[in-house]
Amino acid sequence: MTGGTTLEGLDKKSCLARGLNGGVVRLIYITAFLVPEGFQHSAYGTRDNMLPEMKTNFEAGIVTVLPEDAKEMFCQDLDDATVAELSKDLRPHSLGSYWCTTYIICTKDRPTTVSTEHYLIDTAKASGAHKN
Repeated sequence: MTGGTTLEGLDKKSCLARGLNGGVVRLIYITAFLVPEGFQHSAYGTRDNMLPEMKTNFEAGIVTVLPEDAKEMFCQDLDDATVAELSKDLRPHSLGSYWCTTYIICTKDRPTTVSTEHYLIDTAKASGAHKN
């Protein structure tokens, strides 16, 4: 699952409060899972349902994917050199965060079918308030 805490404090309201222009107002996930509001992948404090490549630090509240696991987790269709370069930018993500999101249906994503993507969207919409 994706997370957005690398943007913590960079939302528009927080930036304006510090006298800065701009700020994040929406995240757009491409080839990502979309889950209902309040969804927990695993029970709090457990690794239930997590892949071994998802390294967790419960004390810090983060999950990390190491560069050597990036190709299998995220970039199956890229060559090794490109994956190695992109993996340099991997950062830990929060075990829980909430942002306004947009989901783009990817017709050639390997781990997820288009019908599954529609199901994820419908499930997320049914979970609470949302904007179309």
